[in-house]
Amino acid sequence: MIAFVDAAVVLALLGVAAPSPPGALAPAVWLAFTTPLLIRSDVTRRRLPNLATMPALGLVLGSSAVAVFVDTGVKDPALALLVTTLIAAGGLLSARLGGVGLGDVKLAAAAAGSAALVGTDAAWALMVVAGASGGAVVLAVRLRLRRVKRRKSRCVDPAREVGEIPYGPCLLFGYWVALAVVNVV
Repeated sequence: MIAFVDAAVVLALLGVAAPSPPGALAPAVWLAFTTPLLIRSDVTRRRLPNLATMPALGLVLGSSAVAVFVDTGVKDPALALLVTTLIAAGGLLSARLGGVGLGDVKLAAAAAGSAALVGTDAAWALMVVAGASGGAVVLAVRLRLRRVKRRKSRCVDPAREVGEIPYGPCLLFGYWVALAVVNVV
């Protein structure tokens, strides 16, 4: 049953990615095929495997580099390289400070760079939707902990009890919504 659901999800995501410029398709197709794995892995184990995130990052960098020299339909490949680099650098700093995991950094850089290959509108939409959905998840977890605290009548610090929150699904949700908005609408 899981394989059937994964196949349906991948086909739907490929339909969303199809109208992208040819130079943006390689990372989008990779992300479509790995989205179910990444979501399951991050939700259940709080890990985004390198086997899925590193090739996505490599495909974004490679597609951007090729688009600099060859017309692949990408409007601003230099922007995609810049976005990927800035997100990776900022993410590495945040990971070093304990804010996010390295899997989230690699996925964020790959998704942002891939969205930037589609266009600046897609990159902005990704940031807004991923940020808002991540904030909504944190808020929901904190509200749930507050209810648990009231019921158990013990002192629970919500900031300490929240723990690790899977941000990979929020990044992927933002990415696919961004592509849908830019490509389909």
